[in-house]
Amino acid sequence: MGSQPTYGADMDAETFRQRYQITTVRGDIVAQSHIWRTCRSLAHICNVTRGEVYALLNDDKWMRPKAGQIPTRVGEEAVMEVIGRRGSEET
Repeated sequence: MGSQPTYGADMDAETFRQRYQITTVRGDIVAQSHIWRTCRSLAHICNVTRGEVYALLNDDKWMRPKAGQIPTRVGEEAVMEVIGRRGSEET
């Protein structure tokens, strides 16, 4: 079993699954890496890095209301949140 890069992740995949239960339409509970894969294209277009998305996925205050949602929605919201936070930092 090889180790995967963490990109600044504070929690392991199993802890993330148990805490937030982000679930696919087939009922599979997924980890941060699956959410990244669902939003990678959008993030690339919007110049959002993997580290920025992972930082949000490890932010309990941001993730708590997302518990139980589908991965695609969480990923898209993460990318939009990063863009929004960048905009607020510039003003």
